[in-house]
Formats: sequence, structure tokens, C-alpha cells
Amino acid sequence: MNYIKNEFNIETEVMCNDIKKDILYMLNSKCLISSGSSLSFCLGMLNDTIFVFPSPATDDKISECIDKPIRKKSICLKKRFIKHKDVSDYYTMNNSLFYS
Repeated sequence: MNYIKNEFNIETEVMCNDIKKDILYMLNSKCLISSGSSLSFCLGMLNDTIFVFPSPATDDKISECIDKPIRKKSICLKKRFIKHKDVSDYYTMNNSLFYS
């Protein structure tokens, strides 16, 4: 969340409501960050504000983003795959699995 504040000067808030409220918040946000779910991705495509989404690749390597933006103000992030065999305990995962 510091990335959004530092890069775009946008305050962030994490929230979870019913589906109607979530859709309204996502459509009216200054910056929508998608986890790659179909709902957040579709809403990101319908909006014209900043849209951050993970690479759609499905291989085991660090996946590259697509060559061209999918729409104006879209930002594709490379993602690193975490293999099940590398996680010894899902309740106390080492953060180094997620952040480099």
C-alpha cells in the first residue's frame, strides 16, 4: 500500500463489504489493484482510472507482462509463482516467499 501512496499520492484503505458496495467502490476508486480475479479485472477494464493487475501468464517462471497496455493508465506487474512444495507452513509463511 505504500507503493500507491508513494508513486501516485493516493491514500489507500482496505475494506470488504457486500458485493454491491464492493463494485461501487471499485468502479469509483482512483486506483484499482486487481488480484487477477474476474470481478476486479472486469471492473478495472470498465473504469478509466489507474488499473494495476498481475501478469496473466501461467508458467512457473517469473512471468513477463504483456507487450502493450490493455488500456490507458493500466499497469501490469510481473508475478512470481509460489510452489506448494516451497511452503512448509501456510499459517506462518516466510515473507521472503512473497517479497524479493
